[in-house]
Amino acid sequence: MKDASYLVEQRLYDAVTIAHFNKGKQSVSYRVYVPATEDMLIVEMRMEGEGTLDGSVRLSLPGVNETVNNPPLERVFPDIRENKVTPDGIFYLSRAFKDSIDIPTKAAMALSVTNSQDGKFQLKPGKTVRIICAFSSNFKSKDCVVSVIQKVKSCSLKQLKNIQKNHKL
Repeated sequence: MKDASYLVEQRLYDAVTIAHFNKGKQSVSYRVYVPATEDMLIVEMRMEGEGTLDGSVRLSLPGVNETVNNPPLERVFPDIRENKVTPDGIFYLSRAFKDSIDIPTKAAMALSVTNSQDGKFQLKPGKTVRIICAFSSNFKSKDCVVSVIQKVKSCSLKQLKNIQKNHKL
């Protein structure tokens, strides 16, 4: 919604960010929070008005300029990267550091969009689109990639309501 008027509110008490965008006969709102009880990020988007709006999401790792020491010399720390999509449309990435460090580390993130297998979505009046993200590391789970994919894959609307309820406690 290029050139839309907008209002973004970060509510510190309940740790929720809400935004409203208005342009012509369309209004888009989103609600974002990182639950206090889960390693997740939840985005809920909704449109009111006429027509539809198309959107898409994807995950990406830091680029070359963010991971080298004195570009274009060498990488700060050699890393192992993975950035893929499961057959059922869950995007995931991981980044691991095993060489030239004292403690091997791996972190992963997975993302899914409701009713989408390619990260594309269409906002329609009165319909909510949810983007569900999960995070983990080798310090929390044996295989953090499998863990985040499973968490996103199994996240139902009922579970989201429980996550939201526990977040507010």
